[in-house]
Amino acid sequence: MRKPVLFIVEDNQDLLKQIQRDLERKYGEEYRVITTSSGRDALTNLQQLRNEDALVAIIFVDQQLSDMPVGEFLKKARAMFNDAKVAFLTTIGEGEATVDAIKKFHIDDFLTKPCQPPEQNLYPVVNDLLADWEARVSVEGLRVIGSRFSSEAHQIRDFLVRNCIPFDWLEVDQDEEEVRRILNVSEVQSSRLPVVVFPDGTKQTRPTNAQPTDKRSACGEDRVEGSS
Repeated sequence: MRKPVLFIVEDNQDLLKQIQRDLERKYGEEYRVITTSSGRDALTNLQQLRNEDALVAIIFVDQQLSDMPVGEFLKKARAMFNDAKVAFLTTIGEGEATVDAIKKFHIDDFLTKPCQPPEQNLYPVVNDLLADWEARVSVEGLRVIGSRFSSEAHQIRDFLVRNCIPFDWLEVDQDEEEVRRILNVSEVQSSRLPVVVFPDGTKQTRPTNAQPTDKRSACGEDRVEGSS
């Protein structure tokens, strides 16, 4: 299972390593922590994550990037990961500018460097951001890949509709190139479909007799029934 990413952009190497250590100690079992020291390198890394269909939960970014305007960075980063939460890394002297920037760039929260001790000045903010992000992506981004002639595929789609769970439908014949990219195969074998692709990249092939999302819906708790 591919872990979602906590992404840090900070040019102070000592501070960068400190925040990385603190995040890995607290969240390392469920999240990957990726760091970079410049906005342009960060955009390159984010594009690579996008190409890999990775999930980015939070982008921590220095309010004053050294190599590009932070507004330009955020515009490009959000074009790739619109669901990611964004937290500014600020200093005490940037208080008024931080408030203005939060409003201007629609920032979710901020952290005052050096974020120590983390139990007071890092983890509470991160916990709140992750709770919001996890609630948002728990069902968003779900994709079902199959053939329009498949009864199993229609069964899964009907289940998701009944339970008010949003999903994207990919028709294997019409969306073959995208399906090959998602499944990382050169040829699509219909015998291995349908496939449910979760937001974190996990895939479930021909799910039967179980909720394909493994999530409880406010609209009901129906189960997909099918042959074993």
